[in-house]
Amino acid sequence: MIEVGDILPIAKRLADRGLVPEAAELLTLAQRTDPDSPDIELQLAHLATLETAPPEEEEAEEEEEELDDPQAAIVAELQRESIEACHFVGLAYLYFATGEIDESIDCLEAAKSRGLPDPTAYKLHGQILLQKRDFEGAAKQFAMSRRLNPFDRNVADCLARSEFECKRFEEALNATVDCYLLLRDSDKEHATRLKTRIQGIKRLLGWSQEDIMRCFAERQQGIEISFQRLAWHQQSVLDRVHFAEADQDTPTLDARVGGRVEIAYRLRRFSLWSHLTDEQIFKLTAIAEEEVLQPDAVVFAAGSLSCDVFLLESGSVAIEKTTSYGLVGLASFSAGELFGEGNFIRGDCRIVQARVTRACALFRFGGEVLRGLVAESPELGVQLFRSFWHVQARRLRGTNEKLKSFFAAGPAAEVTQSAQMSGAAGRESADLDHSDKIKVFQEQGLSRKELLTLATYSREQIYQDGEYLFHEGDNGDTLYIIAQGRIMVTKYIPGGGEEALAILARGDFFGEMSLIDGEPRSASAKAYGGAVTVLQLGRESVDEILSLESPAALEFLRLLCRMMARRLCEIDEKLVGWHILSGDVRQARPRD
Repeated sequence: MIEVGDILPIAKRLADRGLVPEAAELLTLAQRTDPDSPDIELQLAHLATLETAPPEEEEAEEEEEELDDPQAAIVAELQRESIEACHFVGLAYLYFATGEIDESIDCLEAAKSRGLPDPTAYKLHGQILLQKRDFEGAAKQFAMSRRLNPFDRNVADCLARSEFECKRFEEALNATVDCYLLLRDSDKEHATRLKTRIQGIKRLLGWSQEDIMRCFAERQQGIEISFQRLAWHQQSVLDRVHFAEADQDTPTLDARVGGRVEIAYRLRRFSLWSHLTDEQIFKLTAIAEEEVLQPDAVVFAAGSLSCDVFLLESGSVAIEKTTSYGLVGLASFSAGELFGEGNFIRGDCRIVQARVTRACALFRFGGEVLRGLVAESPELGVQLFRSFWHVQARRLRGTNEKLKSFFAAGPAAEVTQSAQMSGAAGRESADLDHSDKIKVFQEQGLSRKELLTLATYSREQIYQDGEYLFHEGDNGDTLYIIAQGRIMVTKYIPGGGEEALAILARGDFFGEMSLIDGEPRSASAKAYGGAVTVLQLGRESVDEILSLESPAALEFLRLLCRMMARRLCEIDEKLVGWHILSGDVRQARPRD
């Protein structure tokens, strides 16, 4: 409960801001609690001499500056709202102490209406409702207070009592365990009472000792994560300047080593992980290994069986392939980019090498431990493969564009109109049997739930030989799966004509890049070698599939990523050949 000594400075601040009546009301209420306090008498006497005069000249100038600066005005308004909310809470406690419950609730509602979350407002409101035996309302107030402050043991205790009275025994057990875990080691008496309560709820639930141990482990982890998150945000403020200098050319390992909280903050900075929850980020910190490498160091070599994934924090890395003519550069990565995930997705040996071109700091996620983490937490796996999906799509789009660099700009950078219109008039709707559709997907290793969803939401379409499904530059939001026939994916190269990028057959996916990033089609697709039947999935259908239970959504994303990784390998091979033809190769440096 707030003491009288806590009220005096609040009243003084109110008076200093010209809120004399409010300050007087606060002091009058305080006087009921301690009628003999000379400090209250003095402040009341002082207030009687004050007049609510206009602001002093300096204060008026500050208000004018706030009006001129909208951002300053917003900050000042938030500060005023925060102060007023605190005052209302203080006033609510005074009303509560004097038994004026309705007035106390009014003040609490006024405090909460300021929009600035304060756990004490919800805590007091819950205590009032608990006294009135409104257990349902009390539980809601205590739950909100716990959400804002998960470290208040008293709130956890009150929440447990409210949930128990509502006969929600599992929720009551969770809150009781939280209360127990937040106890000080010296509070043996309270610990004994809580143990007795836990055993009683255990019997009501019919739980085993293993169930109770699991509950304790889960609640302990939740509290630890709350502590870590708080420390993380504190660390982010304290170390902001340090991390702003993270992209120096010569990072040192000693300057970068830190605990999991620091690593979590650094991982969170990258947009790649923006869709991961805090808990998922912390799971990644358990397997993230930091490395600092100097120029020309090899991150991984061609022929390596490693399937580790790397996140570049600073510096740059080149992806190269060794040929009998020399080294061919395929890609370059800079800070914030992921690389090496292709082999993690495909599960085969590396056919290229990664070489440091500028001193770098990176995170290595061991392939085997990462697979174990994904198997243990499919929800995390879905988010990781969603990132891989976007990374692969962006890389595939960039690789397609590289093909243009081998030719001088030529006339007419578009496929001819006659080719574009070929076969359009004769397009037919296919009528595949439901079981045939399922068989197409089954061949790709999809789960039963995915099979049913795909078969339900896909639309069949037939395209005649040479007919284009879409053209480079078109807008698109549809993913295609080949049911019968073959598709040629092509790109128009200025000065070189239409170049085939890939030949796709039954079960292959394509067209997903525009579905992912909303960008125009980076290539064209047409029926090849005869009529083709495709199954079409629009954005809504794909979202439906990804909203399935995590294991099913994970398998679907794995499949998409495998298809894209395979296509990237095919296009990289094509790029290697064109580099050699153009003489764009270099000799590898001899190594010690």
